[in-house]
Amino acid sequence: MQNETIILRPVVREDLPLRMKWLNSEPVLRWMPIGRVTAETTEQWFERNKDDVSKRHFTVFCVKTDRAIGIAGLTGINQKDANAASYLAIGETDYLKKGIAPQICGLLARYGFEQLGLNRVYAYCYADNAASIRAFLKAGFKQEGLLRQHALRDGAFVDRAVLGILKGELTV
Repeated sequence: MQNETIILRPVVREDLPLRMKWLNSEPVLRWMPIGRVTAETTEQWFERNKDDVSKRHFTVFCVKTDRAIGIAGLTGINQKDANAASYLAIGETDYLKKGIAPQICGLLARYGFEQLGLNRVYAYCYADNAASIRAFLKAGFKQEGLLRQHALRDGAFVDRAVLGILKGELTV
């Protein structure tokens, strides 16, 4: 799946060192709820997920530079209810604040709608992650609610925003 700016390519084993580097970087680690990863846990994650039809994990590439810049995916793919959760992280900091995140959100939703036949794609974001919430909103997602004290981060309970988009609402 791609547009004029980015490509979403399924994760391959060769992507794992970059994925691990990004997930352990401070800008990403702060907002991703999984914590630090190791080469071993990343390899285990890959083996566990490569054939799991309830998940689609991608490496994000910049079309212009053909450079891997982040990760994205759909998890909890539920064919019965036609929905899935989306996630993304831009790991290469020189690609932040370039308008790429909303495009990733939009491509993930389009993939879900067109390739998987979904009706709804949603996301959970820490409520204080204004950049992530803004990216989903720019892609046409609607803020649907707030899950109070939904996650433990740095020893404190924090809220999570719930955003969602329905088939036909996509703007990116």
